[in-house]
Amino acid sequence: MRIFSIWLLYVVTGGVVYSQSLDGSQTPSCSGPLDLKRITVCVLEASPEYRTEQLKLKEISGKKQVASYLFPSNPVASAYLAHRKGTVSEGGPLGTGPAPVAMNHQILVTQEVYVGGKREKAREVAEEEYKVQAGRLEAVRRNMLSRTISGVLKYAGFKREYESTLQLYELAKELKELSHARAQEGVAPAMDVDVARAEELRLWKILKQAERKLESAKGELLIQLNRQPDSSLELEVSGVSLKELPKDVVTLVKIALANRPEIGMTENEIVLAARKLEQIKLQRVPNVTLGGFVQNDGFNEKVVGAQVSLPLTLWRTYEGEIRSAASVREQAFENARLQERNIRLEIVNAVSGYLALHTEMEQYDPTYLRDLDKDLLLLKDALRTGRIKVVDALNSQRILTGAKLNFILSRTEYSLAQVELVRAIGLSFEEFLEEVK
Repeated sequence: MRIFSIWLLYVVTGGVVYSQSLDGSQTPSCSGPLDLKRITVCVLEASPEYRTEQLKLKEISGKKQVASYLFPSNPVASAYLAHRKGTVSEGGPLGTGPAPVAMNHQILVTQEVYVGGKREKAREVAEEEYKVQAGRLEAVRRNMLSRTISGVLKYAGFKREYESTLQLYELAKELKELSHARAQEGVAPAMDVDVARAEELRLWKILKQAERKLESAKGELLIQLNRQPDSSLELEVSGVSLKELPKDVVTLVKIALANRPEIGMTENEIVLAARKLEQIKLQRVPNVTLGGFVQNDGFNEKVVGAQVSLPLTLWRTYEGEIRSAASVREQAFENARLQERNIRLEIVNAVSGYLALHTEMEQYDPTYLRDLDKDLLLLKDALRTGRIKVVDALNSQRILTGAKLNFILSRTEYSLAQVELVRAIGLSFEEFLEEVK
């Protein structure tokens, strides 16, 4: 019932998070600047994977209709017409009359009917298949949303990293030019120029790495949006904030076991396998075919009758099918155990990563980060006025730039850890993740 409720919430209404705003507006356009809500809608709309799962659900809804039929097959009607001619001896009392002639015909209608509750069992199997696919659709939807949100956060983080690295690279170029000018004036050794050049090359390499990561993240999002690789992409996302959650793994595992769609899906797979086993066992009980006929036989003899046909189960006993279905049921049990174990492992990893990065982010305060930018600018002025040596300036710059880039990287990883924690627990992204612009 829980999975069915999820399906009603996410599939019938469009199957997407943020599908409509609170005022009931329609799906937003996928052009122009995109925020986190809009891009998740656009990715799901363009996803062939999600569309395939929706079509599978539609296919199973057709199977449910098939299982609701009253009879296993359509009725069969058959007829024959024969010309019957008697002998001369049958023509009269003395055998002198003409031979009698009659037109014989028969109309026969037969209908196969279910026996032993096969129709009810087929409906139960179709219903369980529907629940399993609804759970699978929800799992695919959540995984896609997780990948999309993570991709957006990576792109936003890599963009900040690239912009900051570009500024640091420009600063390194200025420090190199200042060191070159001081060397020409004879107030600094020529080796300082080489050291400044080496620092410039180091930041240039970091800049190119940041550019490659940014382009890779952009390409992944464009592919998910079904756009051309050279299309522009405008995102209005800075990060996400996470609603307060328990910190102990035991509580989080309980939450996950109650909310992860994979758990409900595996439970329904066990029920489905059991229903299919019962259905196959019923195949050993053959269906009965009932029939009725009206015929004109002999010489205009009127006959009305009924018939019953019962196939014999002799050569095919369905033992192989039963053994196969029983094995599938046992596999469903093992798959449920494996799924639960994987979920526990995912939660442990997600919680440990989140707590570690949460502690790391607490080490950065806004005042310290503002001072980093001020100190980098002061280095340039100090070098220009000769208040600091080139080597000391470059060493200080390396330390300050490393601290700034580490913060940007930690901030991105922290946002990704929040997304993974919500996904692992099985909670709602729109309820527990708040977009920060």
